[in-house]
Amino acid sequence: MRRLFIVFFVMLSFGVFANDGKKVRPETQIWNEGVSLYLSNDITNALPILKSLVLSKRYGARAAELVAKIEFENNQREESLEAAAIALRLKPNDERTNRNFARAVDGIASIRREKRIKDAVEAAKDKPADELIKSAQTKSRRLFEETLTFLDKPANEAVRLGDELSQEAENLSLVWPPVRAQLLQAVTNEEQAASMIAKIDEAEKSTLEAARLFSDLNKDSYTAMAKVEEEASSFLKILAMPPLALEEDAICQSNAFMNIKKINDRDWQRESLDFTRSFRAKFPAWARAYEQQALADTNKPPFTAETQAAISDLAHRLEKIQLECVDSPLPPEMQKALDIIEKIRELMPKNNNSSSSSQQPQNENKDDSSKGDDNKNPQPNPNQEPQEKEQEDSREKESSDDNQVSQEVESILKKAQERTDEHEEEKKSRMRKQKLPPNERDW
Repeated sequence: MRRLFIVFFVMLSFGVFANDGKKVRPETQIWNEGVSLYLSNDITNALPILKSLVLSKRYGARAAELVAKIEFENNQREESLEAAAIALRLKPNDERTNRNFARAVDGIASIRREKRIKDAVEAAKDKPADELIKSAQTKSRRLFEETLTFLDKPANEAVRLGDELSQEAENLSLVWPPVRAQLLQAVTNEEQAASMIAKIDEAEKSTLEAARLFSDLNKDSYTAMAKVEEEASSFLKILAMPPLALEEDAICQSNAFMNIKKINDRDWQRESLDFTRSFRAKFPAWARAYEQQALADTNKPPFTAETQAAISDLAHRLEKIQLECVDSPLPPEMQKALDIIEKIRELMPKNNNSSSSSQQPQNENKDDSSKGDDNKNPQPNPNQEPQEKEQEDSREKESSDDNQVSQEVESILKKAQERTDEHEEEKKSRMRKQKLPPNERDW
């Protein structure tokens, strides 16, 4: 009996039985089996066996190194890096382990970047390019404004904010690849496509540079973000379809009238003029495309040639007034500009969501800052469009310098003020919003 007890004790000492009484194999046997399978090129069975040993005190370092090598050869770079890091922690002073870790780390940032770009392109494939750029402009303006203050914070707070802003700038850089992909599909002129792609590449590069400068707490981050905001705003004017261009026009013209502080040293009146020109350039083709869609989709209200002509005439008058206001910012002329923008908005086609109370309203190409005003305005009755056209024609025949200061103008100014207030409140809300915690840095 005593002899049996001694044998049982020896078996426990050598790990033949686990604590729960179940028989387990010694680690040496597991290691030998894993290596044997690896040498016979049976990677499928070798890998899980070797992974089971990476936390072993005796075989952990060697198992982790071998797992890192197998994963690297199979192009599983993240898994390879994880195993190499475990091996390095177990043998921090070993030269070979350090070399293997350096090899696993090499190029991992580019691989991660490529994966994020691929995911971003896939996630944004159904979003219009102008909406993507509008989102980029909004984010870049907020980051640009925060560069003015984050370096003035105490050291610990500045470091935290720098990391957060760096991560947000890196996330912002992911908007450019989806835009590039959409333009490559949409632009048929090779010379024009090459020019646009070069500008997008430069914008992506600038955004990543801003992310690096934020991380380094470099004061040049202000200049970098100013460039990113400028590029996003420039692309918005190029890519904005007429509905979004008109909404941006209304915001900029309201800011000019209210003498709102310039953004990135750009004049609001000039910005408004640029969006009017963008609207005029794209409107004819956009209107024809919409008219064709309306013929095939009964849910879309009609968009007659008469209404399109009225909008074109109003947009022409609007550009002339805004050109005068750029040189001489006269409030009465700005009132006329706001009046015309509001009339164009009323004539533009709107989604017909009154046919069913359960149908959710669609917000195609809508800027968030104008949602409040859109909800206040009733949907136009398509049958009233000819009457509106007749009224418009009679007013144009009377005089282009019509100075009617009526309740209609006061209403428009009130709406403009409301849009400005909502826009400013939205910016303040974003500034107050709690930041997300910064991600871990790479090695």
